[in-house]
Amino acid sequence: GRVAKEEEASPAVAMGEEGARQVGVRGRNRHAISPPAVGAGEVGSKGGDLLLDVWLERFAGRCELHLVTKADIAPGSGIFVYRDFVPNDERLRRLYHTSGALVLPTLGDCYSLASIEAMAAGLPVVTSSVGGIPDIVDDGVTGYLIRPGDGPALAAALEAILGDASRRREMGKAGRKKAVVRFDAARNGAQVAELLREVAQKR
Repeated sequence: GRVAKEEEASPAVAMGEEGARQVGVRGRNRHAISPPAVGAGEVGSKGGDLLLDVWLERFAGRCELHLVTKADIAPGSGIFVYRDFVPNDERLRRLYHTSGALVLPTLGDCYSLASIEAMAAGLPVVTSSVGGIPDIVDDGVTGYLIRPGDGPALAAALEAILGDASRRREMGKAGRKKAVVRFDAARNGAQVAELLREVAQKR
């Protein structure tokens, strides 16, 4: 299978475009590799080209690559391309939950909503240390941070995740915990409302 939560399941890597607002739902571009699942940003600025190159060189035959993208990428042996996902697509949610990690080797970003989604779905995240991403992903704890465009570092991070099911699970659990505590919309909304009340009372 692509990627399961079971020990014996091979890993999958998933990539996707920024834009999701709910866990595993709205983003239209995602790419995944099976044995553990990895999710990332759109091909091009979000590092999809780099992930594809690294997968072809190092991981073809060892896991599948699932791409959710509008980019003109041809499917092939071990490469699956999905171009018709829509906002809140249940198939995207299933992809998150049948994957083992999110891979987003983005070249530039402000804040990675896709990474938060993946963490909330219990996936480790491999992404770049740009913008506000280091505030989201704890290197070595909830995933791995690499320098933008660093193919060898990306390959090493994927090797670590694909080769150790226990590590994937622990990182996924840690990411899920952080997403619930730090990025829950209802909780954060209530905190903002309370701050606004406090400010209003002081005026």
